[in-house]
Amino acid sequence: DNTRMTINSDFLFLRDSKRRWYLDGICGTSKDLNETVYFLKKECETYENVIFMGSSAGGYASILFGSLVEPGNVLAFTPQTDLKFARWSLPTRAKRGIPHKELAKYWNLRGVINQNVKYHVTCEDDDTNLLHAFHHYRNISDFSNVHRLHPTNPGEMLKCGELEKFLVSHLI
Repeated sequence: DNTRMTINSDFLFLRDSKRRWYLDGICGTSKDLNETVYFLKKECETYENVIFMGSSAGGYASILFGSLVEPGNVLAFTPQTDLKFARWSLPTRAKRGIPHKELAKYWNLRGVINQNVKYHVTCEDDDTNLLHAFHHYRNISDFSNVHRLHPTNPGEMLKCGELEKFLVSHLI
């Protein structure tokens, strides 16, 4: 069974209980995007190697905050990179979760890709599921520092040993 990793590292897990793509702060940590960036910069300042990693909305957050904090590497599993595109697959009640217009510059992550960061992204192979569609990778794929990874699923990457290999090669 190859579903465990033995990496001597520190981990920080964040959860967006508001389900608003981490743009309205993190409960108990920050009240808005700027406070979240400040918090993450403070958390990262004592580390030499940092990877921002997330899946789906967490993948969106790893790209966004990776671009703003500059950890060096981002690993995003089937992220949304274009919230307007993703919005069409949401039920009506969830569409209210799209962040306020003052945060519109972050609805499409094309505008925040940072040349000082390496982005490693997994994606679906088609546009059937709008939340995890190939569109989200294609949206940022023309940047030279954005790279597609296989397999798409983090569980599959863990089982085949690719996740541990990636983490070790980027943390050492």
